Amino acid sequence: MGEKPYAIAGHPNSEYILVTHDSESGGVSKIGVKEESVSADVIFTLLELIASVSNAINDDVLAEKFGRKLLVDLDKTLDRSNSGQIESAIDHLDNFIIRVQRWILRGEIPEALGNEWLEAAYRIREQLVEDLDELKKAYGSTSDLQTENILMLGNRPNPFSDYTLINFEIPDAGQTAIPVIMRVFNINGQVVNTLINTDMAPGSHMVHWDCMMDGGGLAPDGIYLLELRIPDQRKTVRLSVIK
Repeated sequence: MGEKPYAIAGHPNSEYILVTHDSESGGVSKIGVKEESVSADVIFTLLELIASVSNAINDDVLAEKFGRKLLVDLDKTLDRSNSGQIESAIDHLDNFIIRVQRWILRGEIPEALGNEWLEAAYRIREQLVEDLDELKKAYGSTSDLQTENILMLGNRPNPFSDYTLINFEIPDAGQTAIPVIMRVFNINGQVVNTLINTDMAPGSHMVHWDCMMDGGGLAPDGIYLLELRIPDQRKTVRLSVIK
């Protein structure tokens, strides 16, 4: 591929690997693999886990009052992970694991589905622990990480059916304008819409996504990943489209 991978994740049935690139252009590559070639640490991606929980709610397999709590845990895991707050991400993922274990025992979650989620969560947790170890090696302790000049990203409403307003803040790096790329991906790693691909000045900005896809037509119901990139920083949030 010629680019340094930002993160690698795999399909639970070993059908493919998703690779996000730590480059200015970013992006996600989907690579088909054979089962015997997949390493033991390939994980069920966090985005796919979020989608699975959301589908369980929509299909009435899981009561919404329980599912929403699980999604909050996973959303916070995603947010903290992308903000470099790995210890906090692990804490929120642990909350998810505890809830799933408890609700399997109480019969709120089907055992087979709950065990699938737990297996995925433990693999994601293992990867987060590895990331945390790398940060500690690089900085001495995670408290040494700088929290200033952090890229900010959020949207409302979420879930949404017609459109969502996306608010983001570009940190001041001493430049009048820097390259900014904002894209929407589906859970297969495919670009659904490129919302921004231009130089922008530091400060607060807003853009909206009306569920339109780059190739025309409306994006179907489902879970999507909104990615914002500037040089040396990347931020992602989950989007839920419900018609």
